[in-house]
Amino acid sequence: MRMADSLEARTRQVWNEVQGTFDVGGFTVDDHGSNSRVLLAGEPNSLVPQYAIKIPQDDTPSAGSQLVEEARILARLSEASLSLNTPRVHAISTDPSYLVMDFLLGEKINREEIRDFSPQEKQALGVTLGKFTVEVADTLPLDAYHEEAVYGQPSFFEVRARDLARSRAALHEKGFPALAEMTARLNRQWHTHHRRGDFQPSIVGHYDLGPWNYRFARKSGSWRAVTAFDFASTQPTTPEQELRFVSLLGKDTIQAAVQSYEQETGRLLDLDLFAFWSLSQLAFIGVTYVIQKNKPVGTPIVDGFRHFAPEIDWAELDTSRD
Repeated sequence: MRMADSLEARTRQVWNEVQGTFDVGGFTVDDHGSNSRVLLAGEPNSLVPQYAIKIPQDDTPSAGSQLVEEARILARLSEASLSLNTPRVHAISTDPSYLVMDFLLGEKINREEIRDFSPQEKQALGVTLGKFTVEVADTLPLDAYHEEAVYGQPSFFEVRARDLARSRAALHEKGFPALAEMTARLNRQWHTHHRRGDFQPSIVGHYDLGPWNYRFARKSGSWRAVTAFDFASTQPTTPEQELRFVSLLGKDTIQAAVQSYEQETGRLLDLDLFAFWSLSQLAFIGVTYVIQKNKPVGTPIVDGFRHFAPEIDWAELDTSRD
């Protein structure tokens, strides 16, 4: 059976089970990404979904275990007072694998649109992300995780660093010498940081806290982040790594997030390490766009490079190249 057919069959099976337990009418498919499919379901005749039903693409034991872990994390978070609302879990199954959670209302706003926020809205977003990072870390203590999980992720980033470095020739060929040299620099820095033990986790983080995983609402006439979801990647990390996605959101948000984290914890971030993780994230997106997608990287990415590496001329990435 083809993978898509298998997912379609499991979707029907899951939906039959959900209908037998919850008072729901129909569903729409919200997200069919590389790792999971999400169904949005509501009560009969309701125009607003009440539930989000997450179904892994592959119904393997590891996928089921990951859902169980995500449900455990969400249960812990639902007991805490957080700056961003997180989904409550209503049901979890591993045969077939699915997770039923609250559907959280909110507007999806991408990084290009966030760039058009007012300075106050950008600063408020940074403050919220900094506080939320602290709150998640306080709610999910590091010592609750198995030791092997602590050391699992750097190897992934070692592979990513090597992949970035291997793209150097292709970047030069396509006319992106600055991005090519940045990938080589990051590969060297990765090994330096790793030897020094800079990747030793000190907190547990969401680990994928980009704008695709939180939603906004208008409050007193301004946009405010109000919900966060998709805790499938949650794991031990460092605050410098956890906050790397604010590099996509502009100077005001970056500075506010750093200040917020430092004020909440009384601990100064390692700004060199923060810059490394931010530039690594920017470079990964940049390489993906110009090599794989053959598209301009977009203004937020260029702005991020100019913020963290102002000594480099990034004109090659300007969207005017499109």
